Amino acid sequence: MDINYSDKIKVITDQSIADHLGECPIWNHVEQILYWEDLVRGILRSYCPKTKLVKSYPLTYPGGFIVNSEKGELISGHKTGLVRLTLEPNFKEEKIEVYPLEGKEDKARFNDGKCDWQGRIWFGTADIKLEEPHAEYFMLDSHLKLHNKEQNITIFNGPTFSLDSKYYFFADSPKQTIYRCDLNKETGELSNKIDYFKIDQGFPDGATIDSEGNLWWAIYDGSRILKISTKEDKGKLIGQINVPITNPSSVCFGGENLDKLFVTSISYQSFFEKQLDFPNGGVLEIDMSSFGVKGVKEAFFKEF
Repeated sequence: MDINYSDKIKVITDQSIADHLGECPIWNHVEQILYWEDLVRGILRSYCPKTKLVKSYPLTYPGGFIVNSEKGELISGHKTGLVRLTLEPNFKEEKIEVYPLEGKEDKARFNDGKCDWQGRIWFGTADIKLEEPHAEYFMLDSHLKLHNKEQNITIFNGPTFSLDSKYYFFADSPKQTIYRCDLNKETGELSNKIDYFKIDQGFPDGATIDSEGNLWWAIYDGSRILKISTKEDKGKLIGQINVPITNPSSVCFGGENLDKLFVTSISYQSFFEKQLDFPNGGVLEIDMSSFGVKGVKEAFFKEF
């Protein structure tokens, strides 16, 4: 089950920009650019594999999830609402008139999100203190209508969709549980929620899916990425990557052939009381090409 990936792992950022809470990596296959955010310091970052250049864009407020938009923008969480982010030729933030956290900002913040294959955004929140069930998650449709999907969550993470759009996966991290729901791809309605996979060490954070339908899940406080088969009624662990960081936070496939696995991380431990040595807070690139593993193109937000 364990394969030695150590000689395939490299750190693509340097210590001078170590993220406090690196999260939500997404690959833009049109631009061939990796994006992610430092959610604590409110910094959007980008990385171009061709030039090896990392750019940083300070945000007016610590963000949350980020997704690609078919309009050429990024969509992100922002305080109580959502914003469009335009990077070139000049960086610009534009509010979207959707405010899922209005009146709730003292209890929760934006956390993770992703587009489904129909181009809708699924995103959720985390309890401010990371211990009470004050979080929830939503679906934003292509007409900018917001649908509240579930409440009483503590830390929402890892929204991922099966390649055939039959299933939706997510985690409530403190419960060490990955859930699966049946998904009606036309309406976005969910049903038949089950405990799909239990984590015995560490906490499930961000996730992605490969071209064969396997989940790849970052394990916070676990120094590893799990490969979980979705071919059974319950998730089955079929592999893992041990990484040289304590708190991998999320993953995505990217690169020209979608055979690079990018991993964001967190540079603090124990609720930001203890700073960890670099490469904690760095971004890893894992070359998966020799193992025959590839991702799929990230879905973009479709707005009518």
